[in-house]
Amino acid sequence: MGVIGLAGDQAIKALRHAQVWESVTRSFPTVAHWIDGEPISDVMPMAGILDRRRCFVIDDAPIATGVVPLGDAWACTNPSAARGFSLGIWQATLLRDAVGRHADDPVSLVVDYAGATERLLTPWFQDQNDRDRQRAAQFRALLEGRPLEPNPAHAMELALISAVRDDPEAARGWFDIFGCLALPNEVLGRPGMRDRLSAYMGRPMAPPPGPTRDELLALLGTTGRMPVAAGH
Repeated sequence: MGVIGLAGDQAIKALRHAQVWESVTRSFPTVAHWIDGEPISDVMPMAGILDRRRCFVIDDAPIATGVVPLGDAWACTNPSAARGFSLGIWQATLLRDAVGRHADDPVSLVVDYAGATERLLTPWFQDQNDRDRQRAAQFRALLEGRPLEPNPAHAMELALISAVRDDPEAARGWFDIFGCLALPNEVLGRPGMRDRLSAYMGRPMAPPPGPTRDELLALLGTTGRMPVAAGH
């Protein structure tokens, strides 16, 4: 169970204390029962989580042979999306296939593997990077009490999420994205999908069950606001 906040939101640092973390978690009714068991560790804070990617092939030439990046050594993404395992296993199969084709040619092995990674996995990395930036912008807008700048692509995804409870095709599409089975543009490009979502465009999303910002601050034992640096 994880509680995820925005970098720079000083108030949520109180979550590192077990009693505070438990109080906050129990305030979310859909997940409160997850912590009914006996804890096996203290609260473990994570910070400095970046979407980062490494490439060992530049201008179609490997910078080294005999070494290839796999899993987090190739790219790390926000763990809140839980995509690391799926993409890591997928990439392992790409490496297996490249080794099978080029076991005696280290240059071709690295180039082939990098090409397959770029074609099949980099779009998922970029999707997560874009998603994190948009989510952070949304959090900042809410905390600062201002409207979020329009983003047509994001608006369509919000319509997809809004439709999940009512439309089985929308639900299937969203879980295909969540499970790394289809990228958002693939789901939104399915026959009739955009028409199905048109009724949900611009519709305010109902907030999930849980505390308001003020109620959260009370649980955290603070009334502080998030500091925002000039120009950000």
